[in-house]
Amino acid sequence: DAKKDDEKVKKKGHTDSALRYKLTSGGSYNCIRHALKRSGFKQTKGEAFNLHWGRPLKFPEYGELDVLQKTNHFPGAFLLGRKDNMARACARFRRIFGPDA
Repeated sequence: DAKKDDEKVKKKGHTDSALRYKLTSGGSYNCIRHALKRSGFKQTKGEAFNLHWGRPLKFPEYGELDVLQKTNHFPGAFLLGRKDNMARACARFRRIFGPDA
């Protein structure tokens, strides 16, 4: 069923109004799947999705996302997730913009 829907899509995005999500490794929690299903989303394995949930994308992959495609991560989020990376980023920010910024 989802395979037929994916075949209708000529490029990234959708030709119909169905909301679709794609799960990758690290994103297959039952609570996520159930919440998306209750919200009217259908799961897909293709590239025609509105929501990508799972592992962070590689930097070039963010540029390949369509305007209507969203992900649960944003580029460079790992810099804020670990205290040592965040401390380095803050120090670099202060060097560039001054201690009062």
